[in-house]
Amino acid sequence: MIPRIDRFSRILKTREKLREEEQIRLRDQKNEEEGLLSKLSFLNTEKKTAFNRFSTVSEGSVLSTQEIWFHRQVVDVIDKRINKESDSLNSVRKMIADTETRLLEKHKDVKIMDKHIDNMVKTWNTEILLLEQQEIDDMAGIRFTLKED
Repeated sequence: MIPRIDRFSRILKTREKLREEEQIRLRDQKNEEEGLLSKLSFLNTEKKTAFNRFSTVSEGSVLSTQEIWFHRQVVDVIDKRINKESDSLNSVRKMIADTETRLLEKHKDVKIMDKHIDNMVKTWNTEILLLEQQEIDDMAGIRFTLKED
């Protein structure tokens, strides 16, 4: 029984390592998500600033259409960067959801294996205690029969 318990314990350790790897992957993905969120926040602030500059420039003195177009292009470039980062954020969030699903499955596997090993240890302990009790009963029986003689 001990070799079997040891074998299952090694399997459990392997599954725990796989679960830890998924946890590390999830942590890294969440850090990436946080970075993208802060970058998007910065880009939105930058876009508002560029749009305000565009508004004040277009309302101010007479500018050439080329200057107005240039200021508008700045807003458009920032908007494209925001869209690109939003797409990246959506892809990272999908990866996070997939990783969380895998992590949940790995956690279930670990719990099932842990419970199975606990049951095996309990069964083994029960068997050992029964054998010990039988040995004690046998010794008591032998001793009792020896006293009668």
